[in-house]
Amino acid sequence: MDNAPYHSTLLERIPNASWNKVSLINRLKERNIKVPMPSMKLELLEIAKKHGPDKVYRLDRLALLHGDGVLRLPPYHCQFNPIELVWSECKRYYDAKITSAEHITADTVISVWNESLQQITPEK
Repeated sequence: MDNAPYHSTLLERIPNASWNKVSLINRLKERNIKVPMPSMKLELLEIAKKHGPDKVYRLDRLALLHGDGVLRLPPYHCQFNPIELVWSECKRYYDAKITSAEHITADTVISVWNESLQQITPEK
């Protein structure tokens, strides 16, 4: 699986600098971690990172529940994700046909996309 954002949804959010101070305090209290008072946001963030969860992805957990694992690949890399080559070919075909069309309507767009998809064979 590539690391596209929709494949990499975390099971639990990990605190970062965009979190406000109250959210950081609440996270620490939920985890029964002592919150030093008074403290600055950066201090709280450091504590939260030390005691925070590891990155666990939703799809990884789902695969594990079914006895499988996930191998993450670089996103949009055609050597490891052959669908990128096919998608690229479809887009090139579509672009060439649509720019030569005189009148572009919704039906034309759908028709040209269907043509581009028909060009893909199992060998490709």
